[in-house]
Formats: sequence, structure tokens, C-alpha cells
Amino acid sequence: MTLSVWLGDSGSTEFIRPFAASEPGPDLPGILNSHCLVKLNDTTALAIGGHQGGMFHQRCVGFLRTYSMTLLSDDFSSKMAHYYDFDDEDWYMAPSLTSGRSDHSCGVIMDSENGTLIVVAAGKILDHMHTKLNYLPYKQGGIGSDGILISTEILIQESDEWIAGPDLPKPMCYSSGVVTNDKTGLLMVGG
Repeated sequence: MTLSVWLGDSGSTEFIRPFAASEPGPDLPGILNSHCLVKLNDTTALAIGGHQGGMFHQRCVGFLRTYSMTLLSDDFSSKMAHYYDFDDEDWYMAPSLTSGRSDHSCGVIMDSENGTLIVVAAGKILDHMHTKLNYLPYKQGGIGSDGILISTEILIQESDEWIAGPDLPKPMCYSSGVVTNDKTGLLMVGG
């Protein structure tokens, strides 16, 4: 069995509200996917990292056994981050990550010393020099090939500065993160 899917990148956003029709939101500052988004407070959100670039083709051969992804344009994992101000309805530059990443997890936690922290964990890194990745899913680390990250980065909101966080025990991407009940940690699931 062979399945081919064309996935398009877009700079669009949508507002989704329960029991109401979705509405177009503000355009992103550029074409972006595979990023993470956190709500910082009642008026501000932060979009972090992701793929910047054009469309790509993903092919599945057999029953989820082998994947091949061919990039059709300059596609790379971004270091960029952007604040969205709900009052101004506009995007603003935020400090860049120290390492580009996509397909990562993020969350907002609290620290008694540093206040509000934005944690970005795992993911993968692509640069414009990679034109094709072949990988087998379900190996240790989620994908089992180069480019899968174990690193974390932490944005100290008060100083607006990214610092290196602790490494994960193994490489991960495509995982989900949820902030713990006490808001002091990020639980990573899957990947």
C-alpha cells in the first residue's frame, strides 16, 4: 500500500470557539508550521520555532513502516519566536531560540526564583542543506535518525532571554507536553 499526501504551508491562523463557527485570525509574520504556541497571559501568546519554507511531500510505503520526506523548497527549522498581542491584533518579534527546532513541545511554568518561564523541549532540526530525510518510526527517540533533539531551552520572561535547559534522557520529537498541576514542570508524553 502506498499513500501520498501533499501538505501545504500557510501563514494563516484561525480562531476556534466552542459551539461557534471558526473565524480567520491574523496572518502569521511568515509561512510556518510544526511550531508550538503558548498563552502567556490574557493578552499575549508566543509562537516558537517551527518549519519555515514551502510545501513538502510525505510518502508512506506499507503499513507505517517507512517514511520518506522530500522538501520542495528551502525548508528549515526556525529559531524565530513571535509574540501575538490580542489587544493590538498584531505580531511582534520575540528573542530567537539558540537552536532552530520544529515538531517540539512547549509550556509555561513558574519558578520561585525567575518567575514565568517558557520551556521548549525536544523536536527536530532541519536546515536548507537537507533535501531528503529517510527514517523509520517507532525507534528509540521517536524517529531514529540524525536531527532529533534532546535539548531544552528556557525563556526567562522577565529578562526576555533564552537559556539552555537540562537535556532529556533520550531524543524526542512529535511529543506532547502538558504543564504539571503545580505549574513547576512540563510532562513530555509520546514521541
